Amino acid sequence: AGYNTFERAISLLDMEPNEVGQLCHCFRDGALIQKFVRMLPRVEVSCTVHPITKSTLRFHIELNPVFNWSGRHHGGAEGFWLWVEDNENDRTYHSEYILFSRRNHPESTTLKVIVPVFDPMPQQYFIRIVSDSWVGCEALIPVSFRHVLIEGLSSPTFFTNLFDLTPLPVQALAEPRYEQLYANRFDVFNPIQTQLFHILYHTDTPVLLGAPTGSGKTTVAELALLRMKNQNPKAKCVYIAPLKSLARERLREWSKKLGAPPLRWKVLELSGDTSHDSRALNNADVLICTPEKWDLISRGWRGVSGDL
Repeated sequence: AGYNTFERAISLLDMEPNEVGQLCHCFRDGALIQKFVRMLPRVEVSCTVHPITKSTLRFHIELNPVFNWSGRHHGGAEGFWLWVEDNENDRTYHSEYILFSRRNHPESTTLKVIVPVFDPMPQQYFIRIVSDSWVGCEALIPVSFRHVLIEGLSSPTFFTNLFDLTPLPVQALAEPRYEQLYANRFDVFNPIQTQLFHILYHTDTPVLLGAPTGSGKTTVAELALLRMKNQNPKAKCVYIAPLKSLARERLREWSKKLGAPPLRWKVLELSGDTSHDSRALNNADVLICTPEKWDLISRGWRGVSGDL
């Protein structure tokens, strides 16, 4: 009932003032009624959907405030709650508090939301936006995505199938120093590594790899690192680890593997618990960072420690 009441009030703006006055039995006040209706906090919502994986969607949501601001009634800011809901399965996948300020009114706000998809796939999700202070000022917007997901999954550019290829031997690296890195671990690369070998070791094409734990993603990253060092021995590799514990684990493994003969590359960890002078950073071959530390280092690099 709340949605209908709000929508009925907004529908008064589609009428002429004299029609509004006649409907409300206030024949002279139709324009005044419309003036106050235009002050009701209302947000227009538009959403585009992009598939990321078979079970993940990205919602690009644009929120546009379409009401007349009144300092007396709205003050300096108006807040709204936004939810992304799956009504078929009684789930809420995202919630966020949105604040519109008088200073920036009527500028729109854009959100990028990652939303999961579970089987059985629902017909649609809903975006619910509710005023934090005005009763009944809310809206429920359906978002259809089945066609986007189905079309995306059928596209040859969405993901690459794993081909049945003959495993490449380690000797495909054609560099004795690099071959020694894997000589005691395996003789051939696994199917994922084999399929990506050429594009990573012989080209500069960007690659996004999504694969399960234990599928050899680190070795895939090492192929790109070896390519970089072949092309520019003075170049630096930056490895971003989401957690300090993972950064330390990667430091231990690569210090033994890359820091030892025959490569003798300098591997440094940059996290909240470590610090290095500019000379050590400039001389490093591989920097292992947490996202926060890399953001801090990269922003101030030119002013502190020269060029990266």
